Amino acid sequence: MYKSFKYVFVHKYIRGVYMPLVISVSDEKQIIEAKVHKIPRHTYNIIRSFIESSDKPKYVWNVGIKLENSITFTKPGKWRLVVFLPSPQDNQEEKIYSVIELLTETGKTSFVIWSNGELEVGDIKVKTDDDLSLLSTFITSDVPFAYPISFYAIVRKVQSFAQIS
Repeated sequence: MYKSFKYVFVHKYIRGVYMPLVISVSDEKQIIEAKVHKIPRHTYNIIRSFIESSDKPKYVWNVGIKLENSITFTKPGKWRLVVFLPSPQDNQEEKIYSVIELLTETGKTSFVIWSNGELEVGDIKVKTDDDLSLLSTFITSDVPFAYPISFYAIVRKVQSFAQIS
């Protein structure tokens, strides 16, 4: 896992000569490969819309609507974030249940955060308290202008709606 990397870039054109700029990563730093997972286009688009949505309070999706044991935040025509409120019965049982879900307007699940602290997108699961895994796991798709979205970005955005602990 410990590797030394050297990169040479063309830096400046000085007096007719390109001067190289050499960058090397310290041998003392750990380097790991990112895990990039391709997901369906519609799932990627919903998650991207969720990530890129403004946190400003003036927008309707930043107002939660409480109904029975859940609070729902809705971006009309795009997604619904459902935060399930724990009941005393949930705390007594040892089964795993969903606590937060991002759904499409038609009810299809885009991601789930489970009561055991796992974030699940499709068949990819990462513990929400493992920062290194969250930072090194990405999703992408074959949509125009797609970019890798880290699980860390998903958790950070969810935490603007509900605290995960």
